[in-house]
Amino acid sequence: MLERLLEATQECDANNMIRDDIKGSAYGHIYDRMIRFRDNPADRFVHGVYDSDPDNID
Repeated sequence: MLERLLEATQECDANNMIRDDIKGSAYGHIYDRMIRFRDNPADRFVHGVYDSDPDNID
């Protein structure tokens, strides 16, 4: 959803004010974290396996 909204702002947001407002919101921060995790998952992450504790450094 945010990706489509950001794409729609490209046509009318010459100064990137709308884009900056969206990316600076709480939703924008969560979206950025989700995209970063999607593109660079943790080494121990296995899709569909829920036995990993990401906070455990052992």
